[in-house]
Amino acid sequence: MVAIYREEIAALHAAGGRYLQIDEVAQPLLCDERLREAVRARGDDPDRLIDLYIDLINRIVRARPAGMTIGVHMCRGNAMGKWIAAGSYERIAERTFGTLEADAFFLEYDSERAGGF
Repeated sequence: MVAIYREEIAALHAAGGRYLQIDEVAQPLLCDERLREAVRARGDDPDRLIDLYIDLINRIVRARPAGMTIGVHMCRGNAMGKWIAAGSYERIAERTFGTLEADAFFLEYDSERAGGF
């Protein structure tokens, strides 16, 4: 998967792309305790998954060409007015915003669903 994303980034750059936005749903979903419990029920550790998702994105974007800006949009699965998860970024903030190798973050916040910041 990392190789496929890296190839896509190189192709976008070759076509003139200098900004890439990655829509990241997995991490914000793990801010929701209901979903965290479902992950535990299937035998996974939600905190370990956060680290896995951060590592995957970092391995992908480390190969970006010079001059390409990477933005990450944190989304809770919004589609046609419906959403999947709710909860503050508190559970993921330190690890995600401290170690994810992105130039910009686009976040939902300061709402009942997204929590404070």
